[in-house]
Amino acid sequence: YKNKSYPIEVVEKIEQQTFEKEIGVRKKTVDDYKKIFQFSVVDGGVCIKKYLGKSSTVEIPDMIGKHPVISIYESAFTNTSQIILPESIKSISSETFRGCKKLKYNEYDSALYLGTKSNPYYALIKTKSQEIENCEIHPDTRLIAEGAFEMHRKLRTVSIPEGVTNLGIYYNDDKWHIKWTFAHCERLEEIIVSEGNTSYKSIDGNLYTKDGKTLLCYPAKKSDETFVIPESVNNIGEGAFLGCASLVDLELPGSLVTIGDHAFRGMLSDGAIALPASVLEIGRHSFYGNASLTIYTEGDTTCSEYWGFWNSSWRPVIYGCTLSPDKSYVVSVVKQENNVTNAPATGGISAPERSGYTFLGWATSEGGSVVYTAADIASVANGTTLYAVWQEQLAQ
Repeated sequence: YKNKSYPIEVVEKIEQQTFEKEIGVRKKTVDDYKKIFQFSVVDGGVCIKKYLGKSSTVEIPDMIGKHPVISIYESAFTNTSQIILPESIKSISSETFRGCKKLKYNEYDSALYLGTKSNPYYALIKTKSQEIENCEIHPDTRLIAEGAFEMHRKLRTVSIPEGVTNLGIYYNDDKWHIKWTFAHCERLEEIIVSEGNTSYKSIDGNLYTKDGKTLLCYPAKKSDETFVIPESVNNIGEGAFLGCASLVDLELPGSLVTIGDHAFRGMLSDGAIALPASVLEIGRHSFYGNASLTIYTEGDTTCSEYWGFWNSSWRPVIYGCTLSPDKSYVVSVVKQENNVTNAPATGGISAPERSGYTFLGWATSEGGSVVYTAADIASVANGTTLYAVWQEQLAQ
């Protein structure tokens, strides 16, 4: 085959296939795998970045050296027709195999799967069509690829079986992310999780991790106008509330620590949100597209772990607020030179909000009468303590 009449790419392909066949009959070393995969070791496991081989059938190993294979990057494979996954895998993107036009999937209901040696439905990679309204996931599924349901604008319900242990998880920027698996599912009303699932649970159709510490998805089509995030929640996942246009009143718990990328994007069309000082990290574009929102926060300044474009719609932020004991509404704020930002934003400063009450304005003494409107705060003299005046709404 090394006759010079052969094109160089044909020679290289034959040599690679010969090498892969030869090492297939003996135990592979790390150096062997470096000729087959481009990979890195992160967080105790191997992330495969690219397949370098030429074979159309690829069995991805459980281990490379002493490390389990845990993640496969986007576009890692091209021109591959058959993939066998390892049971160690935790993270796959729905775009990982986009260059494999002839890849053989296993079908069940409206989804396409790739399997391990023993489980043909191990990983749900993508659906057959973005036009589906419902999806019954195979009961043997263990992993749902990041982006598998993204942009499914007609999807209404999803039922997650008890065996799923990794849902939309991916590794990027040197850390694990819980991706917006159901982003832009504009008609999604409910996510149902089997009670036997040990990794996830659903409460009122919302998706949480089993321990209740991370809220992963609040379906965009839910009709509720008010939602109080449970006190158990420490983290809000990426895109968790993306596009939830019906919500006008959202209360964050004092237990909240992190807010993921795009978490509230395009959600709160007006009004205000109270941000407790417990929040130490906010991702990129978390409040983008909330056209008339004002953020009232306990923090005196922006935390160093807030992404530079966390408030990329440049909405007004009022720093240094005193919140209620349950962190659900503003009690008072001392006006300082730099604690009111972006006041000239379109729509100006919105009044703070409290469930069951109407904000009347700001008083200059506790229990006093209204002196200033919500918008006046930007021009109030520095050093002035302002107290929120609330009037309880009458039951209808």
